[in-house]
Amino acid sequence: GEAPFVPTPFPPVPGGVDPNAGPEQAMRAPTLWAALHLAAERSDGARPSVLISVTQSVETFAASCADQLDAWPVKRLPPYRAINETDERWTRCLASAADYFTKESVEYRLLERGVAVHHGKMPGLLARRLKAVIDCGYVRVIIATSTLSEGVNMPVNYLLIPSVYRGTNV
Repeated sequence: GEAPFVPTPFPPVPGGVDPNAGPEQAMRAPTLWAALHLAAERSDGARPSVLISVTQSVETFAASCADQLDAWPVKRLPPYRAINETDERWTRCLASAADYFTKESVEYRLLERGVAVHHGKMPGLLARRLKAVIDCGYVRVIIATSTLSEGVNMPVNYLLIPSVYRGTNV
């Protein structure tokens, strides 16, 4: 009969998953890979958005994602972003990320690749500018702590929760 799920909904993660990594760490690349594919533009023109809700250590999770995006071949990535590089909303948001966090930061590196990071240490101006580029659909993959998922109404089609573990030791 019909299976209630699709056994292989996305192509395999480039480079695979580290078999020696712990469960939380091992889920980072597949979660990002799934998010990029879920956010890919559909044949009907729809552009869904994805929130990756990280319960703790958002900086660590985001750093892994930035490194992963640097490592994955661009040609293997799905069409998960459509940014008008000249739009003031985009240029101002990118400039704010550079001002607050530097161009070497995980936040900037990911934003430049069309992935937003939102956490409790996010300055108000940058948070508002991130919301603007998310609302207009330029950024469709968001990595956030519960600060965002609990406090901001956002147009998100999919929610990914890579770990439900909450604790002080990771």
